[in-house]
Amino acid sequence: MRNSSVLIALLSMSGSALAGGFAAPIASQITTLVPPPIVTPGPTPEAVAPAPVEPAQPQAAAPAPEPVAAPTAAPAPAAAPAAGGVRVVTNPATGARQLELPDAIVFPVADAGLNPEYDAMIAQIAAVLQADPSIKLNVVGHTDSTAAESYNLALSQERAKAVADALIAKGVAANRLSVSGAGESQPIADNGTDAGRAMNRRTELVIQR
Repeated sequence: MRNSSVLIALLSMSGSALAGGFAAPIASQITTLVPPPIVTPGPTPEAVAPAPVEPAQPQAAAPAPEPVAAPTAAPAPAAAPAAGGVRVVTNPATGARQLELPDAIVFPVADAGLNPEYDAMIAQIAAVLQADPSIKLNVVGHTDSTAAESYNLALSQERAKAVADALIAKGVAANRLSVSGAGESQPIADNGTDAGRAMNRRTELVIQR
């Protein structure tokens, strides 16, 4: 019995120790091991309605590029006038044929250079000659009287040659042309005036018989 009492007493003490000394740590561990309660989220606030999206404004069409004007073509050089300005006529007094020109071929003072303004008329003369192969010309040069006679004679020949060379350049055969110079010996106007001297510085085209 005594032993039984002692055993009971020991067991009581162990139970107390267990209850006091170990209960708290075990409870603590148990508490620690227990997962935290799941918190159910409350109702979510109402979603903010998205701001209305304005429809995209149609972009204005880009203005069409202004048409670029085509570069103006350079005017074509004027063609030589028709041969109507130059013609062969018959002198009623002599019955001889002669070449009628719209303008006289004249030269500057002391100069045998043919002015380019006569190029169209030279082309007309060449056309008349090519249309009638029977025509042969004597090109005669003239001067005014403002220099020595010998100088004027040589100058008049140079003027005649300048016209003949221009006709040859337009296609007239050289054997249909002859040149000569009259110097100051055959004036058609007064050499005492500027206008008269200008008229005398000329070249004539004489049809040979």
